Amino acid sequence: GAWALAPIATAIEEQTVRWIAELLGYPADCGGLLVSGGNMANFVGVIAARRAKVAWNVRASGVAGGDGQKLRVYASRETHTWLEKAADLFGLGTDAIRWLPVDARQRLDPAVLREAIEQDLARQELPFLVVGTAGTVSTGAVDPLPELAHIAHEYNLWFHVDGAYGGLAALLLHGESAAAVPPDLAGLRQPTRWR
Repeated sequence: GAWALAPIATAIEEQTVRWIAELLGYPADCGGLLVSGGNMANFVGVIAARRAKVAWNVRASGVAGGDGQKLRVYASRETHTWLEKAADLFGLGTDAIRWLPVDARQRLDPAVLREAIEQDLARQELPFLVVGTAGTVSTGAVDPLPELAHIAHEYNLWFHVDGAYGGLAALLLHGESAAAVPPDLAGLRQPTRWR
């Protein structure tokens, strides 16, 4: 696809993805792509999650396909508004988002996340995506990403990290604690807005 249209741009993108992977401690053969900005990177994350974790063909049958289960997304109340836009644009409905309370440090509490997932499973709803934030726009708070990733993995949910505001800064300031989401537990990260 892209190589035939723009070979130089494709080579630059591939090299940049390798550099970011190296910075994060990911394997050299991991994949990625560059997009136009933070919203688009997050939108790609939601679409990738839906495609990977929803058992039916949403493109053909719509989000009400399958057994008619309500799809669920989990994020802290400090998550940027891109998530509402994505839920609206991709037919999930904004009610699909579970806006979870934060702790005193403005971070998503893993225990609260686990409880919300359990409640939704008991209601026969379909959790599919957990969103962690590496640098909220209001306070710069970084969610406990490794803990959230492990919960997502435990429930077979996609884990997406919104790093638009401070993803790379979190790596620089917090070292391994921010980068401690193993490649096999991570969905997408996007460092596009750090300036």
